[in-house]
Amino acid sequence: MGIGQPVDALGLVLAKHAGVSRPELIRIAFVNSIPVPDHPKLREAAIATGLVGTGTIGMTFGYGIYLRHGHAGNRMLSHEFRHVYQYEKAGAITAFLQTYLEQIARFGYAQAHLEIDARKHEIK
Repeated sequence: MGIGQPVDALGLVLAKHAGVSRPELIRIAFVNSIPVPDHPKLREAAIATGLVGTGTIGMTFGYGIYLRHGHAGNRMLSHEFRHVYQYEKAGAITAFLQTYLEQIARFGYAQAHLEIDARKHEIK
């Protein structure tokens, strides 16, 4: 991603709670809308599964998080930080995305195991 700002002190606490091992690497870009990925296959998958659309308020790619303006509450941040943890655990962006997109296609967004896990780690 290469853009965005580092997380603040509270964000570091939330990221550590989510299991992130390197929270200092996280960058958050506040945007008006979540950008559609440039990579053709990723773009196709994101559109086909409905991951990127007018209702999308956050998206994580490795240590980079896109958040729509006005949605940086503890619940949203802790959810996205858990996705950062999941990326770390997967070992690579491609490994995470393959598993994540397969789960979305098979179970739907709400029932994807990685989404269920992220919701379990939300702090309100």
